[in-house]
Amino acid sequence: MKKEKALSLDQVRAFVAGNPEIEFEASNAKETYQWITETLVEHEYHRQKRADKELVRSYLAARAF
Repeated sequence: MKKEKALSLDQVRAFVAGNPEIEFEASNAKETYQWITETLVEHEYHRQKRADKELVRSYLAARAF
């Protein structure tokens, strides 16, 4: 799995809106879970407001599955 630089919430919003400029490939579930964890930490998920948490969850769902 290639590590990309962290996306800002605005970039995540654009991705979820249907403007993806990035690709995600994981060779196994462990890499997928690692990427999800890193993404949650990078976006300080636990500190976000409800709307931004929903945005991050939508991003994760679109990228991981």
